[in-house]
Amino acid sequence: MAFPSIELERLQQQFGIDDIELLVTVAQALAKEAPFCLGNIENALSERNEQEIAIAAHTLKGASRVMMMSSVAAVAQEVEMAGKRCDFEAVATHLVALRHHVDEMLQAIEQFVNDNQTR
Repeated sequence: MAFPSIELERLQQQFGIDDIELLVTVAQALAKEAPFCLGNIENALSERNEQEIAIAAHTLKGASRVMMMSSVAAVAQEVEMAGKRCDFEAVATHLVALRHHVDEMLQAIEQFVNDNQTR
């Protein structure tokens, strides 16, 4: 498996809940939100809108932390900070890495959902 995995037990400990169905729902919501945030960052970059870059990156950072996807959160934070500095070149550079990490996260979410929907 080339992408990171989402560990059910770690999520249950983090949230203090045993409701697998709820965790699957949260994972599915993140899978829908992440591409939307990426699209917002890309659009804001093309418009050189630092505020929208920072907002979309911040949203993605927080959402990915919920599912303990620290690699996505770390790169999203870099994008957010670059956006706040109006460093559009750095945003573009970090965006390449962010797309990669989001793709990996989406694969991990898909696997997590598939593994836990039938429990």
